[in-house]
Amino acid sequence: PQLVSGLTNGTPYFYKFFTRLGTTWSAGVEVSATPAVVTVATDYFRSVAPGGSWGSTSTWESSSDNSTWIAATLVPTAAANTITIRNTANVTVAAPAGGDQITVDAGASLILSANFTLADGAGTDLVVDGTVTNTAGTHTITGTVAFNANSVYQHNRNGGPVLTATWDLTSTVEINGITGTQPTNLGQTFGNFTWNSTGQTGNIGLGSPAGFDIAGNLTVTSTGGVTNRAFRFTSNTGYTLSVGGNLILNGGHLGLSSGSGTMGLLVAGDVFISNNSELYMSQGGSGASTLSIFGNLSVTNGTITETGSSTASLIIFSKSGTQTFSAAAAVLSNDLNYIIFTGST
Repeated sequence: PQLVSGLTNGTPYFYKFFTRLGTTWSAGVEVSATPAVVTVATDYFRSVAPGGSWGSTSTWESSSDNSTWIAATLVPTAAANTITIRNTANVTVAAPAGGDQITVDAGASLILSANFTLADGAGTDLVVDGTVTNTAGTHTITGTVAFNANSVYQHNRNGGPVLTATWDLTSTVEINGITGTQPTNLGQTFGNFTWNSTGQTGNIGLGSPAGFDIAGNLTVTSTGGVTNRAFRFTSNTGYTLSVGGNLILNGGHLGLSSGSGTMGLLVAGDVFISNNSELYMSQGGSGASTLSIFGNLSVTNGTITETGSSTASLIIFSKSGTQTFSAAAAVLSNDLNYIIFTGST
Protein backbone atom coordinates (compact mmCIF):
# COMPACT_ATOMS: atom_id res chain seq x y z
CA PRO A 1 0.00 0.00 0.00
CA GLN A 2 1.03 3.59 -0.63
CA LEU A 3 0.89 6.05 2.33
CA VAL A 4 0.00 9.66 1.51
CA SER A 5 0.72 12.16 4.31
CA GLY A 6 0.78 15.92 4.87
CA LEU A 7 -2.79 16.44 3.65
CA THR A 8 -5.05 19.29 4.82
CA ASN A 9 -8.36 18.53 6.48
CA GLY A 10 -11.33 19.52 4.35
CA THR A 11 -9.35 19.81 1.10
CA PRO A 12 -10.36 17.42 -1.76
CA TYR A 13 -7.56 15.40 -3.37
CA PHE A 14 -7.75 13.51 -6.68
CA TYR A 15 -6.00 10.23 -7.40
CA LYS A 16 -5.60 8.16 -10.57
CA PHE A 17 -4.92 4.44 -10.43
CA PHE A 18 -3.39 2.42 -13.26
CA THR A 19 -2.90 -1.28 -13.86
CA ARG A 20 -0.33 -2.94 -16.07
CA LEU A 21 -0.41 -6.20 -17.95
CA GLY A 22 3.04 -6.90 -19.22
CA THR A 23 4.05 -3.69 -20.96
CA THR A 24 0.47 -2.48 -21.44
CA TRP A 25 -1.00 0.12 -19.04
CA SER A 26 -4.67 0.70 -18.49
CA ALA A 27 -6.30 4.07 -19.11
CA GLY A 28 -6.57 4.53 -15.36
CA VAL A 29 -9.39 5.23 -12.93
CA GLU A 30 -9.67 8.63 -11.27
CA VAL A 31 -11.10 8.98 -7.74
CA SER A 32 -11.24 11.76 -5.17
CA ALA A 33 -11.03 11.82 -1.38
CA THR A 34 -11.37 14.57 1.25
CA PRO A 35 -9.61 14.04 4.57
CA ALA A 36 -12.13 14.00 7.42
CA VAL A 37 -12.26 17.08 9.63
CA VAL A 38 -12.07 15.82 13.22
CA THR A 39 -11.26 17.17 16.67
CA VAL A 40 -8.46 15.79 18.80
CA ALA A 41 -8.49 16.00 22.60
CA THR A 42 -5.55 18.43 22.72
CA ASP A 43 -7.15 21.01 20.42
CA TYR A 44 -8.24 24.50 21.40
CA PHE A 45 -11.95 24.73 22.20
CA ARG A 46 -14.39 27.65 22.21
CA SER A 47 -18.15 27.87 22.71
CA VAL A 48 -20.67 28.85 20.08
CA ALA A 49 -23.69 31.02 20.80
CA PRO A 50 -25.98 30.56 22.64
CA GLY A 51 -24.01 27.81 24.37
CA GLY A 52 -25.55 24.62 25.73
CA SER A 53 -24.43 21.57 27.63
CA TRP A 54 -20.71 21.06 28.25
CA GLY A 55 -21.19 17.43 27.20
CA SER A 56 -22.67 18.23 23.79
CA THR A 57 -20.38 18.66 20.77
CA SER A 58 -22.84 21.19 19.33
CA THR A 59 -21.78 23.60 22.08
CA TRP A 60 -18.19 23.75 20.84
CA GLU A 61 -15.81 24.57 18.02
CA SER A 62 -12.26 23.23 17.97
CA SER A 63 -8.99 24.22 16.36
CA SER A 64 -5.58 22.66 16.08
CA ASP A 65 -3.88 26.05 15.76
CA ASN A 66 -6.25 28.50 17.54
CA SER A 67 -6.90 30.11 14.15
CA THR A 68 -8.92 27.83 11.89
CA TRP A 69 -12.05 26.54 13.62
CA ILE A 70 -14.35 23.61 12.89
CA ALA A 71 -17.49 22.21 14.48
CA ALA A 72 -16.13 20.06 17.30
CA THR A 73 -16.42 16.29 17.14
CA LEU A 74 -15.30 15.88 20.77
CA VAL A 75 -16.12 17.80 23.95
CA PRO A 76 -13.32 19.46 25.91
CA THR A 77 -11.56 17.73 28.79
CA ALA A 78 -8.50 18.55 30.91
CA ALA A 79 -6.40 17.49 27.90
CA ALA A 80 -7.53 20.52 25.88
CA ASN A 81 -5.00 23.23 25.07
CA THR A 82 -7.41 26.00 26.14
CA ILE A 83 -11.19 26.24 26.64
CA THR A 84 -12.97 29.56 26.12
CA ILE A 85 -16.61 30.27 26.93
CA ARG A 86 -17.31 33.30 24.79
CA ASN A 87 -19.53 36.34 25.22
CA THR A 88 -23.30 35.56 24.94
CA ALA A 89 -22.77 31.83 25.58
CA ASN A 90 -24.10 29.98 28.65
CA VAL A 91 -22.45 26.59 29.12
CA THR A 92 -23.98 24.20 31.67
CA VAL A 93 -22.18 21.26 33.27
CA ALA A 94 -25.20 18.95 33.41
CA ALA A 95 -23.20 15.70 33.81
CA PRO A 96 -19.77 15.07 35.40
CA ALA A 97 -17.05 16.82 33.42
CA GLY A 98 -13.64 18.40 33.76
CA GLY A 99 -11.33 20.91 32.18
CA ASP A 100 -8.24 23.05 32.43
CA GLN A 101 -7.04 26.42 31.09
CA ILE A 102 -10.63 27.73 31.02
CA THR A 103 -11.63 31.33 30.38
CA VAL A 104 -15.16 32.65 30.93
CA ASP A 105 -15.43 35.86 28.92
CA ALA A 106 -17.35 38.94 30.04
CA GLY A 107 -20.99 38.37 29.11
CA ALA A 108 -20.58 34.57 29.29
CA SER A 109 -21.64 32.07 31.97
CA LEU A 110 -20.39 28.74 33.25
CA ILE A 111 -23.13 26.94 35.21
CA LEU A 112 -21.97 24.13 37.50
CA SER A 113 -24.92 21.77 37.96
CA ALA A 114 -22.99 18.49 38.24
CA ASN A 115 -19.59 17.32 39.48
CA PHE A 116 -16.75 19.26 37.88
CA THR A 117 -12.99 18.73 38.16
CA LEU A 118 -10.59 21.57 37.44
CA ALA A 119 -7.13 20.24 36.72
CA ASP A 120 -3.93 21.99 37.74
CA GLY A 121 -2.07 22.98 34.61
CA ALA A 122 0.21 25.89 33.77
CA GLY A 123 -0.80 29.31 35.07
CA THR A 124 -4.33 30.11 36.23
CA ASP A 125 -6.66 27.26 35.37
CA LEU A 126 -10.01 29.10 35.47
CA VAL A 127 -10.09 32.81 34.60
CA VAL A 128 -13.49 34.46 35.07
CA ASP A 129 -14.39 37.75 33.46
CA GLY A 130 -18.09 36.81 33.25
CA THR A 131 -20.21 34.69 35.60
CA VAL A 132 -19.85 31.31 37.28
CA THR A 133 -23.05 29.90 38.83
CA ASN A 134 -22.82 27.03 41.30
CA THR A 135 -26.15 25.18 41.59
CA ALA A 136 -25.22 21.56 42.43
CA GLY A 137 -22.52 18.92 42.36
CA THR A 138 -19.21 18.25 44.09
CA HIS A 139 -16.45 20.29 42.51
CA THR A 140 -12.83 19.19 42.75
CA ILE A 141 -10.63 22.24 42.30
CA THR A 142 -6.99 21.23 42.10
CA GLY A 143 -6.12 24.16 39.84
CA THR A 144 -6.21 27.90 40.54
CA VAL A 145 -9.18 30.21 39.97
CA ALA A 146 -9.24 33.99 39.46
CA PHE A 147 -12.32 36.19 39.40
CA ASN A 148 -11.30 39.36 37.60
CA ALA A 149 -12.75 42.87 37.64
CA ASN A 150 -16.59 43.00 37.53
CA SER A 151 -16.90 39.21 37.42
CA VAL A 152 -19.64 37.40 39.38
CA TYR A 153 -19.85 34.18 41.36
CA GLN A 154 -23.44 33.07 42.13
CA HIS A 155 -23.93 30.52 44.90
CA ASN A 156 -27.40 29.32 43.91
CA ARG A 157 -27.57 26.35 46.26
CA ASN A 158 -28.31 25.58 49.89
CA GLY A 159 -25.07 25.13 51.82
CA GLY A 160 -21.97 23.79 50.13
CA PRO A 161 -18.56 25.41 49.64
CA VAL A 162 -17.93 28.62 47.78
CA LEU A 163 -15.19 28.12 45.17
CA THR A 164 -11.67 28.87 46.35
CA ALA A 165 -10.29 31.72 44.25
CA THR A 166 -8.54 35.05 44.18
CA TRP A 167 -11.12 37.83 44.00
CA ASP A 168 -10.69 41.22 42.37
CA LEU A 169 -11.88 44.19 44.45
CA THR A 170 -14.77 44.76 42.01
CA SER A 171 -15.79 41.10 41.69
CA THR A 172 -18.99 40.03 43.44
CA VAL A 173 -19.99 36.91 45.33
CA GLU A 174 -23.77 36.49 45.45
CA ILE A 175 -25.21 34.09 48.04
CA ASN A 176 -28.63 33.45 46.50
CA GLY A 177 -29.74 29.90 47.25
CA ILE A 178 -29.58 29.47 51.02
CA THR A 179 -32.70 28.07 52.64
CA GLY A 180 -31.51 26.54 55.92
CA THR A 181 -27.81 25.62 55.67
CA GLN A 182 -24.88 28.02 55.77
CA PRO A 183 -22.38 28.21 52.90
CA THR A 184 -18.85 27.07 53.69
CA ASN A 185 -15.30 27.84 52.58
CA LEU A 186 -15.70 31.54 53.40
CA GLY A 187 -12.15 31.96 54.71
CA GLN A 188 -11.14 34.12 51.77
CA THR A 189 -10.73 37.80 50.95
CA PHE A 190 -13.66 38.69 48.70
CA GLY A 191 -14.36 41.80 46.67
CA ASN A 192 -18.07 42.57 47.01
CA PHE A 193 -20.22 40.14 49.01
CA THR A 194 -24.02 40.08 48.56
CA TRP A 195 -26.55 38.02 50.53
CA ASN A 196 -29.81 37.65 48.58
CA SER A 197 -31.43 34.37 49.67
CA THR A 198 -35.15 34.90 49.13
CA GLY A 199 -35.94 31.31 50.17
CA GLN A 200 -34.26 31.54 53.59
CA THR A 201 -36.44 29.84 56.21
CA GLY A 202 -34.69 30.85 59.44
CA ASN A 203 -31.69 32.63 60.92
CA ILE A 204 -28.44 31.55 59.25
CA GLY A 205 -25.17 31.85 61.14
CA LEU A 206 -21.87 31.85 59.29
CA GLY A 207 -20.08 30.28 62.25
CA SER A 208 -17.34 32.90 62.77
CA PRO A 209 -15.39 31.92 59.63
CA ALA A 210 -11.65 32.42 60.08
CA GLY A 211 -9.99 34.43 57.33
CA PHE A 212 -13.26 35.89 56.05
CA ASP A 213 -12.70 39.41 54.75
CA ILE A 214 -14.62 41.78 52.46
CA ALA A 215 -12.53 44.30 50.55
CA GLY A 216 -15.52 45.87 48.75
CA ASN A 217 -19.17 46.28 49.71
CA LEU A 218 -21.26 44.04 51.96
CA THR A 219 -24.87 44.05 50.72
CA VAL A 220 -27.87 42.33 52.30
CA THR A 221 -30.86 42.30 49.93
CA SER A 222 -33.02 39.43 51.20
CA THR A 223 -33.03 37.00 54.12
CA GLY A 224 -36.43 35.51 53.35
CA GLY A 225 -38.64 38.55 53.91
CA VAL A 226 -39.56 37.92 57.57
CA THR A 227 -38.76 40.31 60.43
CA ASN A 228 -36.13 39.06 62.90
CA ARG A 229 -34.89 36.52 60.30
CA ALA A 230 -31.30 37.40 59.52
CA PHE A 231 -27.96 36.13 58.50
CA ARG A 232 -25.36 36.68 61.18
CA PHE A 233 -21.66 36.23 61.63
CA THR A 234 -21.15 34.67 65.04
CA SER A 235 -22.85 32.93 67.94
CA ASN A 236 -21.23 32.40 71.34
CA THR A 237 -17.83 33.41 69.93
CA GLY A 238 -15.95 36.69 69.72
CA TYR A 239 -15.48 37.78 66.11
CA THR A 240 -14.13 40.74 64.12
CA LEU A 241 -14.75 41.64 60.47
CA SER A 242 -13.61 44.54 58.30
CA VAL A 243 -15.58 45.78 55.30
CA GLY A 244 -13.43 47.85 52.96
CA GLY A 245 -16.36 49.49 51.16
CA ASN A 246 -19.95 50.21 52.18
CA LEU A 247 -22.46 48.26 54.28
CA ILE A 248 -25.76 48.25 52.36
CA LEU A 249 -28.96 46.78 53.82
CA ASN A 250 -31.65 47.24 51.16
CA GLY A 251 -34.24 44.62 52.02
CA GLY A 252 -32.60 41.97 54.19
CA HIS A 253 -31.70 41.67 57.86
CA LEU A 254 -28.22 41.40 59.34
CA GLY A 255 -27.42 40.16 62.84
CA LEU A 256 -23.93 40.83 64.09
CA SER A 257 -24.01 38.24 66.87
CA SER A 258 -26.20 35.99 68.99
CA GLY A 259 -25.89 34.02 72.20
CA SER A 260 -22.86 35.08 74.22
CA GLY A 261 -20.96 36.09 71.10
CA THR A 262 -19.55 39.57 70.66
CA MET A 263 -18.61 41.14 67.37
CA GLY A 264 -16.65 44.10 66.09
CA LEU A 265 -17.68 45.22 62.59
CA LEU A 266 -15.55 47.93 61.00
CA VAL A 267 -16.97 49.64 57.89
CA ALA A 268 -14.49 51.81 56.02
CA GLY A 269 -17.21 53.40 53.86
CA ASP A 270 -20.82 54.39 54.40
CA VAL A 271 -23.69 52.49 56.01
CA PHE A 272 -27.07 52.53 54.24
CA ILE A 273 -30.14 50.90 55.83
CA SER A 274 -33.38 51.08 53.83
CA ASN A 275 -36.39 49.19 52.44
CA ASN A 276 -37.52 47.76 55.82
CA SER A 277 -34.10 46.29 56.54
CA GLU A 278 -33.05 45.50 60.11
CA LEU A 279 -29.58 45.67 61.62
CA TYR A 280 -29.36 43.70 64.89
CA MET A 281 -26.38 44.68 66.99
CA SER A 282 -27.16 41.49 68.91
CA GLN A 283 -29.93 38.99 68.26
CA GLY A 284 -30.85 37.35 71.55
CA GLY A 285 -28.48 36.20 74.26
CA SER A 286 -26.03 38.15 76.38
CA GLY A 287 -23.54 39.26 73.75
CA ALA A 288 -23.01 42.79 72.47
CA SER A 289 -21.43 44.17 69.32
CA THR A 290 -19.58 47.25 68.16
CA LEU A 291 -20.13 48.91 64.77
CA SER A 292 -17.36 51.32 63.77
CA ILE A 293 -18.30 53.59 60.84
CA PHE A 294 -15.67 55.60 58.97
CA GLY A 295 -18.16 57.04 56.46
CA ASN A 296 -21.71 58.30 56.83
CA LEU A 297 -24.78 56.59 58.29
CA SER A 298 -28.15 56.75 56.53
CA VAL A 299 -31.29 55.03 57.83
CA THR A 300 -34.37 55.43 55.62
CA ASN A 301 -37.33 53.21 56.43
CA GLY A 302 -35.04 50.85 58.33
CA THR A 303 -34.17 49.70 61.85
CA ILE A 304 -31.13 49.48 64.10
CA THR A 305 -31.82 47.52 67.27
CA GLU A 306 -30.69 44.78 69.61
CA THR A 307 -32.79 42.02 71.14
CA GLY A 308 -30.42 40.57 73.75
CA SER A 309 -29.92 41.18 77.43
CA SER A 310 -26.73 43.23 77.13
CA THR A 311 -26.80 47.01 77.34
CA ALA A 312 -23.33 47.43 75.82
CA SER A 313 -23.95 47.49 72.04
CA LEU A 314 -22.05 50.42 70.59
CA ILE A 315 -21.98 52.48 67.38
CA ILE A 316 -18.76 54.46 66.92
CA PHE A 317 -18.54 57.37 64.49
CA SER A 318 -14.89 57.19 63.52
CA LYS A 319 -14.52 59.42 60.48
CA SER A 320 -11.92 62.17 60.54
CA GLY A 321 -13.82 65.31 59.57
CA THR A 322 -17.51 65.83 58.94
CA GLN A 323 -19.61 62.71 59.32
CA THR A 324 -23.32 62.66 58.45
CA PHE A 325 -26.05 60.72 60.26
CA SER A 326 -29.39 61.00 58.43
CA ALA A 327 -32.64 59.30 59.40
CA ALA A 328 -36.13 59.20 57.87
CA ALA A 329 -38.85 56.78 58.98
CA ALA A 330 -36.08 55.17 61.04
CA VAL A 331 -36.37 52.97 64.12
CA LEU A 332 -33.47 53.08 66.60
CA SER A 333 -34.53 50.97 69.52
CA ASN A 334 -33.46 49.25 72.74
CA ASP A 335 -29.99 49.61 74.25
CA LEU A 336 -27.81 51.38 71.70
CA ASN A 337 -24.81 53.44 72.74
CA TYR A 338 -22.91 55.97 70.63
CA ILE A 339 -19.39 57.38 70.62
CA ILE A 340 -18.18 60.23 68.40
CA PHE A 341 -14.40 60.07 68.14
CA THR A 342 -12.28 63.17 68.52
CA GLY A 343 -11.78 64.62 65.05
CA SER A 344 -15.24 63.56 63.86
CA THR A 345 -17.95 66.19 63.72
